[in-house]
Amino acid sequence: MRRQILLAVCLLFSQQLFAQSDPADKSMKDLLATRAKLMKQFGDANAPDKMDLATTIAQQLRKVEEELVGQLSTSKSKDEQELRSSILSSLIKTVSWQVERYEAQEKFGEAIEIQKGLVPLLTDLHGTGHHLVTDANLRMADLEISSKLKPAELVRLKEAARMQAEGLEQYEKEDFAAAEKSTREALAIREKLLGPDSLLTLISLEKLAICCGDQDQLSESVSFFRELTKRRLKALGDSHPDSLKARADLAEGLGSLAESAENDGKFDLAKSAGN
Repeated sequence: MRRQILLAVCLLFSQQLFAQSDPADKSMKDLLATRAKLMKQFGDANAPDKMDLATTIAQQLRKVEEELVGQLSTSKSKDEQELRSSILSSLIKTVSWQVERYEAQEKFGEAIEIQKGLVPLLTDLHGTGHHLVTDANLRMADLEISSKLKPAELVRLKEAARMQAEGLEQYEKEDFAAAEKSTREALAIREKLLGPDSLLTLISLEKLAICCGDQDQLSESVSFFRELTKRRLKALGDSHPDSLKARADLAEGLGSLAESAENDGKFDLAKSAGN
């Protein structure tokens, strides 16, 4: 559903820009019309029972979007450059979808090759050093690790994803103890199979820190946030939004821990005075 909404928004935006601009090249107009048709078909086919059809349409869509991005690259028109950015953004979503599909089918060789092509697209849209480019490179590292895992290990990795999703559902229901248990198990598997600095491992570590904090296990929560900050700074750099968030969460956790210690001290003092 989210994918379909993104496609609809992108399609609407590009149509609006197309209406404002006037691409002189008829082939570009034909490509834009083809792209609009393919985007609608892809949105309609992007359902579990139509994945083969969606995969075929995505391949066609990617080809058209790549050609449009190439044709618009030399344009100096502001409207057409905005149109190019819109199509490039859609192309990135199409390529990301292809990576996810190949990964789900455990076709890691294909997934890695497509992921390699995603990095220059993100660099083109956002610039060198953007955090999404960093994420894409780390995603590639995860895929390369997964490609070397044994079948039984891949089964365990899928089990970790299931437990992580289950932990999120439990957390939303405010069953924090159950969420902590599920997340701990997911984290243990991901650390072992993907390593401590994997994006997926870091996600599990963050969720575990949050679960502990919501159960007033403040010391343990701070310990996890401290480790998370250390790992994110190493893997992502100090300017990445996730690194900045980890630092902020650690600071907040330390503040809560200090406040709790102060309150405990006042309680002990009052208790002693009463005796």
